[in-house]
Amino acid sequence: MKSFHKSWALAAILLAALASVLAPRAAAQNDGVIRGQILDVAGKPWADLGIQAVSDQGAKSDTKTDKDGNYIFRNLRAGVYTVFIQLPAPNKPYEVQCRVASGTEAKVDLNFKDIASKQGAEYQEAAKKAEEAKSNLRGSKRTSRRATH
Repeated sequence: MKSFHKSWALAAILLAALASVLAPRAAAQNDGVIRGQILDVAGKPWADLGIQAVSDQGAKSDTKTDKDGNYIFRNLRAGVYTVFIQLPAPNKPYEVQCRVASGTEAKVDLNFKDIASKQGAEYQEAAKKAEEAKSNLRGSKRTSRRATH
């Protein structure tokens, strides 16, 4: 009878030891983080901008930037992620890839002022024309209001 209790106690101790060794590993699988800040074309924090992280396994997470342009994705599995920045229409989402390792933080900061300047004169010329068109539209609305009064 004594040997039955000893073997039962030994089995319980081994089971507890095994559980304590395996538990941290299971929890550590979803402890990666992607964090960053998004700045607009003027170099200012871009608030309330939609961002999506998609893992190489197809898992999706969504968030938005705060008033300071900061965002964070927590509890991510290790792997390669594509981060999609949902730019205002008619622009397509801007995407960037990063690697998340277990227990680490991947930093993805984007400054669209720098990105625009790197894309060359063609992009800047298009942005300038868009801004001029917006100004002309505002000017024509003011003129038409004055003409009707």
